Amino acid sequence: MSLFYQQDGAWVGDVIPYWKDGIYYAFYLQDSRKTKDVFAEDTTWHLATTEDLIHFEYHGESIHQGDENALNKNIYTGSIIEG
Repeated sequence: MSLFYQQDGAWVGDVIPYWKDGIYYAFYLQDSRKTKDVFAEDTTWHLATTEDLIHFEYHGESIHQGDENALNKNIYTGSIIEG
């Protein structure tokens, strides 16, 4: 068993935690590292959830990335606010 959560072929950075009704929501910055020695090239928010901090369910990209001219080309660390 791995001590750290990680999707295949990507790195996890800056976890943005949220908890509600017994479920931990781990929003995080995913760095695919598509280009050798280039970090945070296409950083987007992804989501994994867990009830026990051992078994995780991956939910994919949670804030979709925009194109080269979009304000959401790369989205970095932020906060979760329930409204």
